[in-house]
Amino acid sequence: MSVSANPSQKPAHPCAGTEQGENRPVMILAGGTGGHIFPALAVAKVLRARGVPVVWLGAAGRMETQLVPQHGIEIDTIEIGGLRGKGVLALFGAPLRIMRAIRAAGFVLRRRAPRAVVSFGGFAAGPGGIAARLLKLPLLVHEQNRAPGLTNKVLARVARRVLTGFPGSFAAREEAVGNPVRAEIAALAPPAQRFASRDGAVRLLVLGGSQGARALNQALPRALAALGAQVDVRHQCGEKLRDEAAQAYTKAGVAASVEAFIGDMAAAYAWADLIVCRAGASTLAELCAVGIGSVLVPFAAAVDDHQTRNADYLVERGAAVLLKQDDALATNLQGVLRDLLGNRARRLSMAEAARSLAKPDAAERIADIILEEAGTGDRGPGTRSGTRDQGPGAGDKQDQQQKPMYTDNFHGQARSAAATLFPGPRSRRERSSRMIRRLHDTGDLVRAFPRVHFVGIGGTGMSGIAEVMLTLGYEVSGSDNADNAATRRLVTLGARVMRGHSAANVLGTDCVVVSSAIRDDNPELMEARSQRIPIMPRAAMLAELMRFRRGIAVAGTHGKTTTTSLAAAVLSEGGLDPTFVIGGQLLAAGANAKLGGGQWLVAEADESDGSFLRLNPLISVITNIDADHLENYGNDFARVQAAFAEFLQRLPFYGLAVLCIDDPEVAALAAKTPRHVMSYGLSENADVRAEDVVQDGPRMRFTLRLPEGSSTPVTLALPGRHNVLNALAAAAIGWQLGVAPEAIASALQSFAGIGRRFNDLGEVTTAAGARVRLVDDYGHHPRELAAVFAATRGGWPDRRLVVAFQPHRYSRTRDQFDAFAAVLSEVDALVLSEVYPAGEAPIPGADARSLARAIRARGRSEPVVVGQVAELSNVLPDVLQDGDLLLMMGAGDIGYVAQHIAQDGFIGGAKP
Repeated sequence: MSVSANPSQKPAHPCAGTEQGENRPVMILAGGTGGHIFPALAVAKVLRARGVPVVWLGAAGRMETQLVPQHGIEIDTIEIGGLRGKGVLALFGAPLRIMRAIRAAGFVLRRRAPRAVVSFGGFAAGPGGIAARLLKLPLLVHEQNRAPGLTNKVLARVARRVLTGFPGSFAAREEAVGNPVRAEIAALAPPAQRFASRDGAVRLLVLGGSQGARALNQALPRALAALGAQVDVRHQCGEKLRDEAAQAYTKAGVAASVEAFIGDMAAAYAWADLIVCRAGASTLAELCAVGIGSVLVPFAAAVDDHQTRNADYLVERGAAVLLKQDDALATNLQGVLRDLLGNRARRLSMAEAARSLAKPDAAERIADIILEEAGTGDRGPGTRSGTRDQGPGAGDKQDQQQKPMYTDNFHGQARSAAATLFPGPRSRRERSSRMIRRLHDTGDLVRAFPRVHFVGIGGTGMSGIAEVMLTLGYEVSGSDNADNAATRRLVTLGARVMRGHSAANVLGTDCVVVSSAIRDDNPELMEARSQRIPIMPRAAMLAELMRFRRGIAVAGTHGKTTTTSLAAAVLSEGGLDPTFVIGGQLLAAGANAKLGGGQWLVAEADESDGSFLRLNPLISVITNIDADHLENYGNDFARVQAAFAEFLQRLPFYGLAVLCIDDPEVAALAAKTPRHVMSYGLSENADVRAEDVVQDGPRMRFTLRLPEGSSTPVTLALPGRHNVLNALAAAAIGWQLGVAPEAIASALQSFAGIGRRFNDLGEVTTAAGARVRLVDDYGHHPRELAAVFAATRGGWPDRRLVVAFQPHRYSRTRDQFDAFAAVLSEVDALVLSEVYPAGEAPIPGADARSLARAIRARGRSEPVVVGQVAELSNVLPDVLQDGDLLLMMGAGDIGYVAQHIAQDGFIGGAKP
């Protein structure tokens, strides 16, 4: 049998050797079954979203050769098959075939030069893993099942890290990280919320897998017919068995929707009350992520009975019932379903038990570990990077538990063998003739890369950085799907901005800056990678700008933009002429960025995706810490807290942390941070504090107390106590940098505001003739809404408060559902538009109508719901009364509607 490496398509990275540096790919070894392939694809998606190329090694003619290229991933194949059940003659020739496969895998690895190799199991994983170890590449193993497969059992002995979907798969060295699940499934609402409004027939979802399960097709219709219960049945049975399953239900007299394949599994899971299915590892991971009870019937012929071992994990924890596939299956199903279909409380209990076992961030955690190991060099199996100090003697104990498996002599022999088995794919002459990217000019190295392209240039953070770079003298181009005020301003400043994304846009560019909102398969990013053009995330480019200034980074869940803007205003009033990059338009400057002549740069530090950890400022501000953007932190608030702690750790020893101790989370962080701290707040213990705070219409008046004991009267040109806190942060920065108290007060009094931060757009008239005051605000979190509502009540106590609110992200609406219902119930009248998705798939129970029902149930208001923000103008005239204050709030596109209303001065149809 011939053994060869067969690239399925032309490699997109012709320079895939070690010269690629940071762009070296991660190689995935997975194939044979969907149970190996789909978890690997989930991890590949995360890696590629982080800008890490992924390549694949599979077995020729197997399932992976069809599935993997559909996801835009290059796959190389080797000739290799399974060994079990092949007979004596096949086993006799196995060693030779394995050696040939290892050699072929080694050629692929030498050519691809991956930064790490990850085995998820399958035919090609064994040869690929052994070749990786011989070549001294970082090797990791992920075992999906509770009973490990033969390949991963072998590779686990030599792998650097052993990751598992279930605890207890290996006797030692395992890290139970879970099995990856699709994001739309992990994002479903919790069981109690999904089941809250359910009545009528119980919804039973039956999953036989893509190949079907004849035992379920035959047993379930008989069991349901015998029960005679009212049940809605949806049964996935596979294409081959569809007719057979449909006939079985018809014969039993049971109505059922029989489907060969369910395309939208998230919707199917959201619909269901109970599941009957097999016990594959990926399926069980999805059941836990969703939070739903199940009846598990493991495939009797599964290798090593691994499905029963998987099922035991859920059964032992009360999340599932286990039934054997035998002649009594129909009778046993009847008994189990009789209990579960009639017991709503037990179904909910099982669902919540399943949810407690979920590891929705498994793909992210696996990707973290892969990249952690990819940069550590060859330290042998069992060693780990980033391991925390476990105290005195811990290292000795670890050495005893994890002794090197091979002597140095073996490693020397292995290196020699690897060089012999896997000679390099090209000669030295060929390597030296490869294209090298060279600088355009000599002299200043920074200026040798004059052309910078921004993918997603219209975003607030991106456009600000682009403007600063234009002012610095760089040639700036960019692309965006939208035409907005930011892109138009950049064009007037000399930037070249293209509508839409195309590979041709990056040709001739020296550097590509990418927004976090851009997908990994964007054609401009793909072209940049193929051309080996440096790609910089937005935060990384901001860090580069900060490298040439003294940086002030403002972080926090709420108030970043206002605080950054106020700080820039205070430093400007003090004569420091700062550079600033903020997430909103500073109305006095007419821009969200400015290149100043001074040495300080003030910028927002975005914690939403963790990118603020790329910055290295001299002064770090934290306004507050709240549970938001949890989808980027594995739905784990502890990881958010840890990220903010690390943000402060990045300060130099002479750096300063400016922290709001009115926020409990920030106060706790202030008490333990090993950096110089200046506190601020309304608390009497704060270093910089406000006293005698009162609201006077759209302004706040207070006495500013500074650390040296001075007191200065301040009138802040913004409403609300939350804005007083923002102003105190700016005052603390200004005082530390030598700005006089009088200059601080002057800056705060003359501050003209920021776009979409309680932006008073003036009086408008409705179609019914009512005169109302219109205010536009970016607030989209319950805590932000509460602060703005309090500021409005304090400044205009005699006016009715009418709110038009566009929720932002289904995940935020789900996670903060009760808090949204509570705060929105406090207004006098409410109009809700449908959730702005921000790229997310809809989540049942987290839409505008569900939120409206929850608000209505509180008995304080009767919300009106519209599908799109464009419909607001049609319904608002019926809600508004003369003298009302209308707040239009949200982080989506509701701001454009507010601006159009303000420009027309009219709400409701055509202006008369």
